[in-house]
Amino acid sequence: FYDIICIPAIHRKRKSALPTMAPTTTPLLLLYFLTIANILPSASPSSATSYGVDVSFPIHHNGAISTNYAWLPHNVDPVNNPVTFAAHAGMPVQPLPGRTEFYEEFMRGCREHYGTEAYVNCDMQEVERVCTGFEQVINMKNFTANGFHKMKVPPKLYERILHFWNTNRDHMTPEPDSDAYINFWGISTRVYLT
Repeated sequence: FYDIICIPAIHRKRKSALPTMAPTTTPLLLLYFLTIANILPSASPSSATSYGVDVSFPIHHNGAISTNYAWLPHNVDPVNNPVTFAAHAGMPVQPLPGRTEFYEEFMRGCREHYGTEAYVNCDMQEVERVCTGFEQVINMKNFTANGFHKMKVPPKLYERILHFWNTNRDHMTPEPDSDAYINFWGISTRVYLT
């Protein structure tokens, strides 16, 4: 793992390829999240795997995913097997297979898509993504004691959102190139813009 220096957002210049979304886009986005929340089953505490940052995707250390695998001797039997590789000391245990390869494929796809502009549009945006993760936490305001509140969508609101979706879903266009936060080069996404 290595640390990166985050430059405060006010000192970074950033171009955005996304057009400004009209207020009518908000119900579509809300519909997506509400539908997913209503469809997906909640994970029970007994079935959930708990792990820290930089395990499934780089979060605190740019380009680094934990290689401290659960099957390594110092994780299986720490009493009789001390950590032998210094980098594993303090690194979260990696219970997920293939995450480094997944991340490398993600970045490879970005670099192939952008070609000669890959450094700015992929690698530098990855640094910015990690920095943004630190900045957003500082600026977040909780509106409830937990920071969130789960509830059912009121039926009338859900009907309005569903109506908006059914009216506009056939009028969506391919989403313009965005930044490297999402893999639009690998999966075509569509958006309704007014």
